[in-house]
Amino acid sequence: MTAVAKVAIVVGSSSDLPRVKEAYDVFIEAGVECAVDVLSAHRSPQLAEDYVLSAKAAGIDVIIAGAGLAAQLPGLLAPLTHIPVLGLPLTSSKSFSEGLDALLSITHMPPGVPLLSGGIDSAYNVALAVLRFIQYKDPKITKYLEATRQRLYQTAVIETNASIAKTATIKVKNEELKFSKPVLKLLSESVIESGQKPEIFDGH
Repeated sequence: MTAVAKVAIVVGSSSDLPRVKEAYDVFIEAGVECAVDVLSAHRSPQLAEDYVLSAKAAGIDVIIAGAGLAAQLPGLLAPLTHIPVLGLPLTSSKSFSEGLDALLSITHMPPGVPLLSGGIDSAYNVALAVLRFIQYKDPKITKYLEATRQRLYQTAVIETNASIAKTATIKVKNEELKFSKPVLKLLSESVIESGQKPEIFDGH
């Protein structure tokens, strides 16, 4: 029988919930059980401690802790459990550095207290990283990850083909060179080595 994968997402304030919804959606799509809770490291530290100490008994495999500003929630949870805790630094209207304060708070932990971190507001990538950690529990998770990678590849191919289709020819020093329109725009704004204006011909 396949073990059920379980993930917990916790944030320090209800105002942070919209910023972690993308992670929740990923877990639901991948068929992973996900609990979402609000726990404040400052206003209710005892509740946060009780929560993390009971996480193992609840079958939680990984905890994502999202927080902004001082971002103390991930650092409060990590020393109390051997369950992997991933910090998710979040932006805040009160942040003086657009989330950099939270990122630094999460990543600068003392030796012996491992706490991984995603990028600022990177709920989607953090969720995919968690799926990689727990995919051994359910082959369907691996299939979901592969499908996600294929979608990413297809999107890149479509964008590349669209860029190639919109090309123009630029004539520099009597040589005709083809560039995509975005690249051509950059070239036209740059100084041409010969000092001459390039002749541009639309084409494919």
